[in-house]
Amino acid sequence: MTVGVAAADRMVTWGLTEFEHEEPKLNSVTDRAVILASGDALRAAKVIRGVKAELPAGVSVEKLSELTTEQYCKQRDQQVELEQFRSRGLTREKFYRGESQPLQAQHFFGIDQFVLTYNWNVELLVVGLDEDGSHLFSVGHPAGTMHDWSPIGFHAIGTGGVQAIQSMIGFSHSSRRTLAETVFAVYASKKRAEAAPGVGKDTDLAIISQNGVRRLTQIELAELEKAFQNYVKPVSKETLDQVSDLLEKRKNAPIERK
Repeated sequence: MTVGVAAADRMVTWGLTEFEHEEPKLNSVTDRAVILASGDALRAAKVIRGVKAELPAGVSVEKLSELTTEQYCKQRDQQVELEQFRSRGLTREKFYRGESQPLQAQHFFGIDQFVLTYNWNVELLVVGLDEDGSHLFSVGHPAGTMHDWSPIGFHAIGTGGVQAIQSMIGFSHSSRRTLAETVFAVYASKKRAEAAPGVGKDTDLAIISQNGVRRLTQIELAELEKAFQNYVKPVSKETLDQVSDLLEKRKNAPIERK
């Protein structure tokens, strides 16, 4: 059975402030697709609202990702306009047409570089199913770049993204894994991502299938947590004694010199 599995924390970033919030960061946008967000929560919410407002019926996951990219770029462009051009009494269009007051070369190229490299501090994952199967896309910096991660079978965003991706690699995850294997790998990878700053302890996990989006209940998440704790339980005393015996036997062994 073709499914998608997605997990998110509930840590909200708002400017320099971070806090756990009751609202999930895992947003259902169609019957069989969700969008996850990291970075500035208010900006991400605005993108998702824009996507929902323009969403046609029966949209494919790829088209949904393209709409998400369009909204990201639109909102990012508005922020660039506000920060760099409006205070100068300009628009970006007038600036690049040369209708601004003459600028020294370093000032012109400084503004141009800002426009090109501006990080809007929002990342999004689009996870869903359509007639062509399951899909996974990311949208984010630089400038609303969209990537298709479906051939890999997994991806992660946010400050804990590296830890989560390394964990999924450690599980040797692929689209051939069973639902149980996938759910556990995704949950365990989210838990490991909590080692990174800015990743919250609360977890939302959803399974996306032909029947729709099903979010795991708190009871189910508690059972998953038990399974995870059993998986990462400390090394047994017997194992440590075995290693100690090995080292003891080698204590007086000659040191190899090159």
